[in-house]
Amino acid sequence: MRVLILGDAQGNSGPSNVHKELLKHWPRQDEVDFVRAQDRVGFIREGLAKGRKADVVLSPLLNFAMICTQDALRLMGKPVVCFNHGYVAFENEINALGHSQWWVNRYKAALRSANLVVANSALQERFVLSYQPELEGRMAHILLGIERFEQEEPCPADGTPIVSVSGGSRAIKGNDVVARAVGILRSRGTDCRLRVYGCVDADMPWLSELENGDASRVMGQVDHGRFVDGLNQSSLFVMDSRHEPFGLSALDALRAGCSVLISKDCGVLEALSPKGSDVIKDCENAEEVAEKMAYLLEHSNAKRLYESINFDAMSWDVQVGKLRDMCVEVAARKGGAR
Repeated sequence: MRVLILGDAQGNSGPSNVHKELLKHWPRQDEVDFVRAQDRVGFIREGLAKGRKADVVLSPLLNFAMICTQDALRLMGKPVVCFNHGYVAFENEINALGHSQWWVNRYKAALRSANLVVANSALQERFVLSYQPELEGRMAHILLGIERFEQEEPCPADGTPIVSVSGGSRAIKGNDVVARAVGILRSRGTDCRLRVYGCVDADMPWLSELENGDASRVMGQVDHGRFVDGLNQSSLFVMDSRHEPFGLSALDALRAGCSVLISKDCGVLEALSPKGSDVIKDCENAEEVAEKMAYLLEHSNAKRLYESINFDAMSWDVQVGKLRDMCVEVAARKGGAR
């Protein structure tokens, strides 16, 4: 079977890194390729040229060039499986991405036109269906893979606990609530500092709520190795996302020996066995976040949650195998499998 991943596998974004893992772990009996062109016109040309030869197209639908290319390949009769990293129609609103309503409608139509939509968690599958119930019966999910890793010993930078978050200025990440929670803890005598990782492309006025200038530090977008090193120096990683389809950064934190506090709206919880103290029930409630942060700063959950991961069931080989089986079924229904 010939498979085209209609997306990038060269960059350092979350979707690009997932595509790299798909390429690495896809069964060798298939031919799998991706689109290398970075400009819109080049992407469409390369996507069409490679897509015409594919038995099935795996489309992440992350931008307009992908939508246009998928639409054209569907008109050619090519089977399409949409791999849903995140529901862009929702993210456009909460993260102020600036897409027009016409663009959003095209995105929704592209999802409807796919033979199958595969989410990266059960939570994400339910989330997409809540917005587009017409996809019922044409949705499925896998989980993002977890390769077996040894947990590192934590190495706090100094005596002051560091609380880290990722996602930069993106509103969907809920880092504004975490900043308020850090402020609450500091006002109650708990000396801790906030580190913010990730792209900063908007103002973050919520950092001003931390009166002491040393109370927060914006680390920006760093490579994966530096991110894990930073987590190794942290006492707690908080993922207070308003919605997180999966959340691989929480696993990076566990790898680094760092405790994690995760919103109930994060798909990564499906890979763990959390207790109530590990989960934020109301991602907007800074008091709840502060209370659970205070507990985890004193009672680490890193070892317990690490030991709860079923690495055999969660391996990339297993999860990619499930995705491959879905692609085979779609291609067979269209008479495209070889």
